[in-house]
Amino acid sequence: LGQFVSFYVGASMLSNSVLALTRGTADLVAAGVSLGTLAAIDSERVEAPYGGSTRIDFTGRLALRDVTFSYGGEPVLRGIDFDLAPGEHVAIVGPNGSGKTTLLNVLLGMLKPDSGLALADATPYAELDLEHFRRGIGVVMQRAAFFHGTIRDNIAYGHDGATDDALAAAARG
Repeated sequence: LGQFVSFYVGASMLSNSVLALTRGTADLVAAGVSLGTLAAIDSERVEAPYGGSTRIDFTGRLALRDVTFSYGGEPVLRGIDFDLAPGEHVAIVGPNGSGKTTLLNVLLGMLKPDSGLALADATPYAELDLEHFRRGIGVVMQRAAFFHGTIRDNIAYGHDGATDDALAAAARG
């Protein structure tokens, strides 16, 4: 009986370890695909969708007016009107392929609509210095990704010259 119990406990521990490994495999595969995508994006220089130079003190008001966007002639967004007021929190939900990520990329100025307008504080994106504009935006994705390193490293990512005070302010939100 003692040997059976020992075997059973050992097999259970092994089973739990194998299950943990198989659950992590999907994340590892997804991470590999993401790294490949990032490498492809980094290797090709894509023309910016907008070329404006106006800098605004962005208050947080975003709007889309009659926006349509398509991939290869296939419409994903059609006639979208959207308003986001400063301080508002919005969850964009829907099934896979419904246009959630495309909508977010249009709002961030990463994609230019086929028709319609994207506006930040009533200023058309075509007039904006988008790099400056994007510094005033924060996005929380459904599955947050962290880079290897400390919390400080993650907050400072992409801002090598950031001071401790600036990082502390960013951490406070």
